[in-house]
Amino acid sequence: MARASQSEEGKAAFLKHKEQTEGQIERLQQVFELLGKPARGKTCEAIRRPRLSSTTRLRATAP
Repeated sequence: MARASQSEEGKAAFLKHKEQTEGQIERLQQVFELLGKPARGKTCEAIRRPRLSSTTRLRATAP
């Protein structure tokens, strides 16, 4: 999505969000290790198909 951004500000925002998300994932993995539990994840539809998700949200919020 950062590559598709029309502005440098938009691109920077997407990249910053990606870095923050990766940091959160890393911290969660550490917590699960401390608890001795396996960290499992489930990829949501919005991650697999972001364009569909964006379109759906736009339609849902349109007047």
